[in-house]
Amino acid sequence: MDFDPAVGPGVGSVEGEPRQLSLPVGGTVRLTMTEAHSWDVPAAILQGGQTGWPAILSGLKSVLETGKPLDVKLAPPEGMIEAVKHLVRVVPASGER
Repeated sequence: MDFDPAVGPGVGSVEGEPRQLSLPVGGTVRLTMTEAHSWDVPAAILQGGQTGWPAILSGLKSVLETGKPLDVKLAPPEGMIEAVKHLVRVVPASGER
């Protein structure tokens, strides 16, 4: 995998989209991902990301290293689906908050 410094900090410029920073570390690459939101995201929804992103990145790492995906079964955290359904009802389609 090649490192492209032009794709370093700030990848993912859409608000709320995860941002990544990839840096060469010896013969490997260190990936750091952060996510920011311009609104108060309910804790139940944040917990979904806190659970989901590590599993997604671990699966990606496994595929890259071994060519085989991880067999991880995850369910949404308690309350996450209800929180998303609530937001769909109360946030206008235009995305205004």
